[in-house]
Parts: sequence; C-alpha cells; structure tokens
Amino acid sequence: MTNMRQPPRAHGGYSVREADLDVGAASIAALWAENLAGHDLHSANTKLSLAYRDNPAGGASVQLLMVQGEQQAQGAQGLHTRRFWLGKRPLRGAGLADFVVNVAHRSLWPALLLMQHCTQMGAGRFELIYGFPNPKAVTVCERGGLKRFGQIQRYATPLASRVFLSRRMP
Repeated sequence: MTNMRQPPRAHGGYSVREADLDVGAASIAALWAENLAGHDLHSANTKLSLAYRDNPAGGASVQLLMVQGEQQAQGAQGLHTRRFWLGKRPLRGAGLADFVVNVAHRSLWPALLLMQHCTQMGAGRFELIYGFPNPKAVTVCERGGLKRFGQIQRYATPLASRVFLSRRMP
C-alpha cells in the first residue's frame, strides 16, 4: 500500500511515500548508516530486518522523503508496530523511530512534512503512536502532531570505560 502526499511546488517538490521494505532495503540502510549515529551498513541492514521486515507484530513501515527529480530518498521515518494491552483489550501501536533527513535537506519544511505524514498515516492504521525524540527532533514532533504527555530519563552504564575516557583525556 502506498500513501502519497504531494506538497505545493513552492516548497521544493517534496513528497512522502511508503517504502517497499524488500526492494528499497539497500537505500534505506544507506540513509540510516549515513545519518544515524553508531550505524554502518551492516547494523542498519540488521535493524531493518529485525525491527521492520521480521517484526513479530507485523505491519511495520518506513516512510520515505522524496525530492522531485531525485531517485534516492532524502529522509525516512520508521513506524515499529507493537502490541499493547489496556486491561483485557489489545491495542495496536506504532513507535516512531529512525527519523532521518539528509544534511542537504535538513530544514523545517522537509522534516515537518515527513513527520506530519507519519502521524496522520499512523493515526489511520494504529490506536496508539508514540516516540522518544532526541532534543533536535522535539520541535518537529510537536509541530507534526505529537503531544507530550510525560518524560523519561534514560540511564546507562558503560561496560568498559577505556573508549569513553580516551575521548576526553589525552
């Protein structure tokens, strides 16, 4: 199923379409490897396989930001499907993840178009949409239709400190 939304030409010819996760796997992985910190092609392909194509909840989706006249996607937003329970009632949810826009197109309009498309499309397919945006994406998420209802604090403990210390000490 493809869900296209064409913006006015005055906004640079951007559009959003749903990716075919098999045919578009290489270009999605390349986009993630280039734009998601800590990913290379191997880890991006693994992520695409485990979180999207082989997602046990089914129905995972990656939406692609396209630019008129360009073959390669310039951005992507993933929707991980999840199952939740409200008492005895099952809910079908989607976690927004892996939001990227290539540097050359990293401005408010393309990012906002992609986010708005995903929140609108997700509202039609799922009963719950949620995300944990990084600080740079908070404004786009809010303007794209998501409402903040709480806050979490993430904690981590490194298993080894040599790499972390070498970044900060001579």
